[in-house]
Amino acid sequence: MKFHQWNKTIANLWSAQHNHLAGKLNSMQARDHMNIKKDLIEILIFLVFVVLYVIFQKEISGKYYFIIPAIILCGLSLRWDYRADNHILKTYGIRTDNLKEATRRSGVLFGPMAIAILVIFPFTDNPRPPPYFYFTIFLDPIWGLTQQFMFQSFFHSRLLKLGVAPWSIFICALVFTFVHLNSEKLLSFALIGGVFFSYSFYRCPNILPLGIAHGILGAMVYYLLLGKDPLKHFF
Repeated sequence: MKFHQWNKTIANLWSAQHNHLAGKLNSMQARDHMNIKKDLIEILIFLVFVVLYVIFQKEISGKYYFIIPAIILCGLSLRWDYRADNHILKTYGIRTDNLKEATRRSGVLFGPMAIAILVIFPFTDNPRPPPYFYFTIFLDPIWGLTQQFMFQSFFHSRLLKLGVAPWSIFICALVFTFVHLNSEKLLSFALIGGVFFSYSFYRCPNILPLGIAHGILGAMVYYLLLGKDPLKHFF
């Protein structure tokens, strides 16, 4: 009789443990499903904004009423995500533990690109950049960081969570190039930069050196190769 009761007790414990584990597994699967759905919706929203930007690019590109709200929106998005997950900064590439490696990788693009721009500039008909060009060199990394946050931290990180790597590199690069569709002279630079930025983030997620390199190179391309003054179009 005691043996029978003992077996029954063990069976009840095993059944309870099994039900508990099954409940946890179902809960985790439901949570994963919700996270995938959330990531897909956020990717779709991002792509809609990209399409709208390309459609209205002539009206809003480089304008303060687009750039300032974009920076604020990225800040609010980061704050919202951080409140939900305080480990999100590492996922988004806002970190210092891999800064040295990320800086070295960014230098691989920045050095040759900067030299190429300086070599090509004398053979263009573009005027010498204004004195405040050097001020722009220090200012543009803010916008460069914002763009890297949008394309790498927000968009690329979600592609990676969905498990589409390494295709995420090319997807992100193509979307980045698509943003520059209305400027034929920028397409080649955008494609090269997009592939490099995306690959660098994939291998070593850190947007800090990427944003700085993006901002400085962007200023050099506009002033030295395109002969355009972004600050004149800002207001």
